Amino acid sequence: MTPFQFTIAVFGEAFKAIRENMVRCILAVVGIGIGVFSVTAIMIVVLGFKTKLDNQLNTIAPNLIVVEYKQSIKDKLIGKMESLSFQDYIDISNDNLDISNLMATVHPVGFVGKISFEDRFHSTRVVGTGANYLSAYKSFPQYGRYFLEQDYAEKRRVAFLGATVASELNVGPENIGDFFLFNDEWFRLIGIGEEKGRLFGIDQDDYIHIPNNTLNSMIGDEYNSDTSISFSFNDSGNAQNIKSTIKTLISENHFSSPEFVKNVKFTDTKQSVKEFDSISSGVTYIALIIVSISIVVGAIGVTNTMMASYKERIREIGISKAIGATNTFIMWQYMVEGASLTLLGGAVGAVFGYMLGVGLTTVVPGLVTPQVNFLYLVLFTMAFIVLGLTVGYMPAKKASSLTPIEALDTH
Repeated sequence: MTPFQFTIAVFGEAFKAIRENMVRCILAVVGIGIGVFSVTAIMIVVLGFKTKLDNQLNTIAPNLIVVEYKQSIKDKLIGKMESLSFQDYIDISNDNLDISNLMATVHPVGFVGKISFEDRFHSTRVVGTGANYLSAYKSFPQYGRYFLEQDYAEKRRVAFLGATVASELNVGPENIGDFFLFNDEWFRLIGIGEEKGRLFGIDQDDYIHIPNNTLNSMIGDEYNSDTSISFSFNDSGNAQNIKSTIKTLISENHFSSPEFVKNVKFTDTKQSVKEFDSISSGVTYIALIIVSISIVVGAIGVTNTMMASYKERIREIGISKAIGATNTFIMWQYMVEGASLTLLGGAVGAVFGYMLGVGLTTVVPGLVTPQVNFLYLVLFTMAFIVLGLTVGYMPAKKASSLTPIEALDTH
């Protein structure tokens, strides 16, 4: 018998045995399939979430440093509101530090932007930014332009709208340069942002940006503001001295609260990316552990199926050996049968799990459907073939070690 004929005969006998024990084999396949199905769906959603966040983090300049006041939970619970001030930003900008892309971002607490254009109205969140916002966050206008230094210096009443706001007001590129009412004051539309979609259910395109000092003059002392300051080091070797200088400048503006400067934190976007990658890797490893446990449980089911099949077919094995079947043929027949069951269970579970995962990433706003890596498919297939050969080895060894007389004498 040639190797090709041997292979055809082995597969033929293995598939014949599967057909004869269809119900039992289906249950074994379902056992593995359910575990793979659930974990595949979870992995697709996790990867979709990770891809979305990766895309968001990639929009931030890699060397950006963000200075924020990290308020304690206790202070928040008792209603104590503290933040960096716009004066902190002014003092830092006047100190001639060796930094670039310096910018203050102002989020007034409780201040809602009420916009009206012709006969249409929309309320949105208000953000005060500077001319360096684009270079820092790589957020480019779809139409028009962003702020210039002159807009900031002259406290111009100009505004940049998110895609959602533009859609709600039905404004487009033809309206660039038009005026609209923003909280009962006239502002000029200079640009419309690119669409970013949703993240954590939050519409990232529902905003109005105005120059931070223009916003500061509008709200005055009437509203508290959550202000952050961002910049880039020109020379990272001098980073520690610059941070110390900035903390000193901030402490001078908040001398009435000695503990204030202790809660001023510097966040490096590179470190944030590393931390997120670490978290996502941890989630991936946990999912892999879960799928491993599920596969082991399914493999035990396949082993039980194979052992039951072996015991029911002992006389058949004896007849096969009596008419010339070799130990190698019998052994490979059982191992191929086990590999077929595990591979089929894994494939069915993966396909349906992928379909569910893709469906969820499509339905849930803000998630991105990840691309399937061909290498992973190859590794997945090889893993389940090896698993099938492994779980089929014990019954295959028992079956191949029987002599024709022992097998035929079994009742």
